[in-house]
Order: sequence, then C-alpha cells, then structure tokens
Amino acid sequence: MKQFLLVFGLVFALFLAGCSQTNEESTDNAENNQEETETQETEEQATNTEEHGSQETKSALLNEQLELAEKVTPFQREINNYQASVGNEELSEEDLQALADEAKIAAEEAQAALENYEVNAEMPDELQEQYQTAISSLNDYYSEVQTALDAEEIDFSSAQSKWDEFQSTIASLYEELELIVPDMSAAFS
Repeated sequence: MKQFLLVFGLVFALFLAGCSQTNEESTDNAENNQEETETQETEEQATNTEEHGSQETKSALLNEQLELAEKVTPFQREINNYQASVGNEELSEEDLQALADEAKIAAEEAQAALENYEVNAEMPDELQEQYQTAISSLNDYYSEVQTALDAEEIDFSSAQSKWDEFQSTIASLYEELELIVPDMSAAFS
C-alpha cells in the first residue's frame, strides 16, 4: 500500500506539473492572440483612415471641379456658340463676326478668371500641383482661342491640342483617385 501511495503521489505531482505548464502556455498564447488582435485592429483603423482621407480627397476634387465649371462655363458657352455657328449658312457675315467678337471677349475674360485661380480644396500637394497644371493648360487653351480668333484664317487646332492636354491631365487625376473621368467639354457646356 505504501508503494501504491508513493506511485500515486508521483503521478499526481507529474500531473500537476503538466497542468501548470499547460496553463502557462495558454496564458502565453492568449497574450499573443491579444497582441495579434490589437495589431490587426490598429491596421484596420489605419486602412479606414486612409480610405476616409481618400474619400475626403475625392469629395474635395469634385467640389473643385464644380467651382471651376461655375467660373468657366459662361465663357465656354460663347466659344461653343461661335464654333457651332461657323458652318451655318443661314447666318450673315455680320452675325458670324459678332459671335466671333463675343467668343474673343469670352476667351479674354476666361483667361483673366483663370490667371488668379487658386485651388481651394484640401488635397495632397501632388494632386494640387496636377490640378494647377490642368488649370494652366486650360488657360493656354483660352489664349490659343483668342489667338485663333484674331487671325485672318481661323484655325482652332492649336487650341484643341491645349484642350486635349487639359482633359488628359484631369483624366489622370480622376483615374488616380479611382473616379469616373468626366468629359470636361460637356461639364463646361
């Protein structure tokens, strides 16, 4: 019986030692799992912040486009009216010249409006620079329109290349932010 108690005591001591080691491992695993969970939560919060910042940037860009459209649309309409009337045989030469004069004044006024145009939107510096480059291209477009209307033979091809440059810059901005690229000629009509 003494031997039985001795063997039972040793088995019980080993059992307790094994259980206490398992508890320590469980505690370590629980601490590791908690650290992993906290790390994942921090990463998710950072991702949500980036997405939220991106949403703010998208919203700012769209608001900036609306503001630009409000400034430029009245001028662009005059230019569009002239270009649409060029092939119209029902218009007299005097009416066509009046439309050309209005388009020229509109181009001058558009240049003046864009000359001091500043991007008011809260966007990253890189995007603001891209947008300002687009504004410069648009300003160059109006300069070319004015030059074309001053010429003896009116040719808008140089102005069109500046417009295409403007549209391309805007398109790259929108694509970078994963937005649908607008047709700026439709936006300014």
